[in-house]
Amino acid sequence: MTLGLLYGIMILELRNVDKKTVLKSGVINYVEYLNLKYGGKKMYSTHALEISEHALKTPEGLTSVIRFTLCTIQQSLYSCENQIADIEKHGFKSRFLKNKQKAKGLKYAMDNQVKLFWDVQELKKQSLNDVDTVVKAVRLFNEIPNLGMVKASFVCQMLGFNVSCLDSHNLNRLGLEQKDVSLPKGLTEKTKLKKIKAYVHLTQKQGTVYWWDSWCNYVAEKGGANKLLPTGEEVSAFHVGCVVR
Repeated sequence: MTLGLLYGIMILELRNVDKKTVLKSGVINYVEYLNLKYGGKKMYSTHALEISEHALKTPEGLTSVIRFTLCTIQQSLYSCENQIADIEKHGFKSRFLKNKQKAKGLKYAMDNQVKLFWDVQELKKQSLNDVDTVVKAVRLFNEIPNLGMVKASFVCQMLGFNVSCLDSHNLNRLGLEQKDVSLPKGLTEKTKLKKIKAYVHLTQKQGTVYWWDSWCNYVAEKGGANKLLPTGEEVSAFHVGCVVR
């Protein structure tokens, strides 16, 4: 089969083409395959907008985004709904807050929710795309205990800033390691900002929409702990349900 013929098949009948054959051809990479397979839907534009609108109405709405983000740390996406329900019922006595750092992060967010709310409002007024402004937003949420640069960026991504969450899935796709996106203790403020700026530049090369949508498609395709979310659309929409409650 020629590459030209294979490409034509992919465009017209992609769902019927064997994934291994597609990838082996070298015509497109895995992410491009997923985006074509699922119709190139802009899930971020729909679901992150819902989250952002909810988060920026009230300080409590913003805290719900931070709570969800804390629940995603080293846990499957699908588990977050149960975690959040348990936290809503039992508060800081929830079994999901036995991790002291997560509990500390949520307490910080709740204690400082008004300041965080107005600070991010001011940053959004300045720009959602300007690198220096996005860096300030990431640094703002990076102050929350247990939110490293990546998860602080996830909060910002859900608020509409042009930055993305390069979690373990995305790091594997980029050929990077966790140390490449971490902020070790002891760094000076200047060095922290420099590393965050480099991270923002990296994610903006393809943009927040690309990273959100391709991640959702990737997670759906992979299955595993998230097998009950079989499509990228369902993965993306699940984020909304974890925040807008």
